[in-house]
Amino acid sequence: MRAAYVVARPDQDVTAQERELREAGFDVRVVSEPPCATADKGCLIVYVLEEAGRAGWAAEGAGSPVAGLQGKQRELIQALFDNAPVMMDVFNPDGTIAWVNREFERVLGYKLEEIRNKDGVPLFYPDAAESALVYEKLEEAPGTWHENVVTTRNGVKLNTAWNNMRLSDGTLIGVGQDITARKQAEALRTRVIEESIQAQEEERRRLALELHDELGQSLATLLVGLKALEEDLGDGEPREQVRLLREITAQSVREVGRLARGLRPGTLDDLGFPAAIEMHIGELNRAEVLHVDLHMNGFSSRGRMPKPVEQHLYRMVQEALTNVIKHARASAVSVVLRRNSDNVLAIVEDDGAGFDSPDLNRNAGPHDELKLASIRERASMVNGSISVESVAGHGTTLYIQVPLPRESS
Repeated sequence: MRAAYVVARPDQDVTAQERELREAGFDVRVVSEPPCATADKGCLIVYVLEEAGRAGWAAEGAGSPVAGLQGKQRELIQALFDNAPVMMDVFNPDGTIAWVNREFERVLGYKLEEIRNKDGVPLFYPDAAESALVYEKLEEAPGTWHENVVTTRNGVKLNTAWNNMRLSDGTLIGVGQDITARKQAEALRTRVIEESIQAQEEERRRLALELHDELGQSLATLLVGLKALEEDLGDGEPREQVRLLREITAQSVREVGRLARGLRPGTLDDLGFPAAIEMHIGELNRAEVLHVDLHMNGFSSRGRMPKPVEQHLYRMVQEALTNVIKHARASAVSVVLRRNSDNVLAIVEDDGAGFDSPDLNRNAGPHDELKLASIRERASMVNGSISVESVAGHGTTLYIQVPLPRESS
């Protein structure tokens, strides 16, 4: 019996199509995978695979998915392939093009008659290095999605995603999608986030300078005046009141300094990430909010990391510690920072309440998805990644890994 694989979105009802295929004599199997799984619109693809041990796609030697079909079968399969919202192609066992669908022709600009029985790789991937990678993927035909930059007939570069499968006789089936718009949207989103974060940092810097230069200096002047007034007064209640005011002012000076450093630590700009994070954790320990252990390895023997990496990594660790303080109900937290020639790893582990991993999206702990949002965004700015491990009653561990360019190692 000839088999037909129906690929559709997980929430897409393909009962009617499945019934028609079965009535036409097909053994039908329904699966869901990209690009259907992420498609905004309906997605329906049918792969006609085997009949009596032969590849149905090329059983008649024509390469068409309707080769050898008659009547309703031919009409149904031809309509499905002609109207599929993704590019589809069939390569002969020798690597030449046997067939492409209408979406392929529309997106890439080549008509089937122009490219049939030709090696399409040099046409679509004129760069030799890119062609070599594509040949490798075609040879492997792993059945998983991978991305390539394809050149159209008009010379336009398109970002595409492809899935290649090889049949028993060597025929290769390719399913592709133009993801250029998505890539452009992702790039725009990344640029907007970068500009937003940079604007935040500049505003933090401005506020920190104003706190230090304006409010800090005014409080320092007031402190000096109160000190002089206290010395001029004799013993008694007025002098005691001035002393208390001087202590309150001194505490305010320290608090303003702490706020200014929190907004934009000068140490981060002047001495780098290790010194800045060490100072921040020292302040947390002095405030006795919770006990923080800091362990650093691999920093002293190397130069400074790129400025964006230092800035984002500092903010990510700072945000992680803030989340622990506010939400973890922890008494202690360990911060481990490891740097090698390729990357820097930050591990923030607390002894708090923790949560079970399936609860990550349910506002369940210090590092659920909502609280992770800003950390995840910053990690993406430096091509980093984050992961969370937690068990209810046994604390939570956050891993942040950021790659480093060779010149900074």
